Amino acid sequence: MELDEIRTQINALNEELLRLFEQRMQLCGQVAAYKKEHHLDIFVPAREVEILEWVKENALEEFADYDLEFFNTLLNLSRNYQQSIVGEVPSTPVPPVKTERLLLLPLSPEDAEPVFSLTSNPEVTKYMRFDTHSTVQETRRLITSYCKPGNLSYKVLLARTGEFVGVFALKISEDIPAAADISLFLAPDSWNQGYAFELLSAARDMAPRFMGANHLLAYVVADHTASCHVLEKAGFHLLKTLTSDDGDSALLVYGLPLSGNLSH
Repeated sequence: MELDEIRTQINALNEELLRLFEQRMQLCGQVAAYKKEHHLDIFVPAREVEILEWVKENALEEFADYDLEFFNTLLNLSRNYQQSIVGEVPSTPVPPVKTERLLLLPLSPEDAEPVFSLTSNPEVTKYMRFDTHSTVQETRRLITSYCKPGNLSYKVLLARTGEFVGVFALKISEDIPAAADISLFLAPDSWNQGYAFELLSAARDMAPRFMGANHLLAYVVADHTASCHVLEKAGFHLLKTLTSDDGDSALLVYGLPLSGNLSH
């Protein structure tokens, strides 16, 4: 087929896509009007996950990544249009993500109570970079710090049951440009299930796709050997060791280049 013939077909598809897109936006406008009348939230993460899962299941393997990017953009545009109808300022919310067994939904201060059930547990906080919390307010402040603009912060649910099992965040690094710091803590009864490895694997796609990051960093207390093992299994390498002023504790810094190389 000649180039002009191919372009003629592309032009015809462009016309069809334009009409279909506008029809979809009109329907989204109707959804926004209904939500405004019934005081419903514009952003419904579970609905977006449902659509993206449908894309994954129906996309041709050759185009799967492009299909997901296209539909992510489509969902963002639809959401912004709905927000404009109800008078909200269009925003770029944290995108929901589904892994093989987990559902990641945007974290917010409203999740303080279930998160506090973990941050108040010394067994969970033993190896974290924050002290065991004694009040929900402490946990709410931690969540707020995780949810700064540009970060990806999630509550982790079991996809099959919806049970809350932890917190996972990719935060803009203060040490290395275009890097994302990983924070992760899970409920003890979900340890040794391979969930940490599953989340680290997802982070390799999420960080560049949603944050433009080209490195992942993880800070681990030196004697937390289980976390070190999982990081190394996921392809991370030890970059350096940080020691405290008293010399009693050490923090290991692991890195994974998503493009280029990290400086050791």
